[in-house]
Amino acid sequence: MSDYILPTTPQPLAKLTKATESIYDVFPPLISEFQGEWGTLDGSDSYYNGSQPYENEVHIFTVIGRPVPYFRDKAFYNYEN
Repeated sequence: MSDYILPTTPQPLAKLTKATESIYDVFPPLISEFQGEWGTLDGSDSYYNGSQPYENEVHIFTVIGRPVPYFRDKAFYNYEN
């Protein structure tokens, strides 16, 4: 995920997804939305592999922020989305 919206109150289903999609001119990434008593988490997929959210009955976990690559070989990016 690379763009996040996290209100602390639950939002109507797909409301935040539409808001996130609106910031992209073309080809928006896959957007995931999670809801619970704690609120709603909406986030777009990242090209950086290995940072997908994890959710179970009790917890949700995601990585916000990634290392900044300073080298030329970006083979770890997934451009097929």
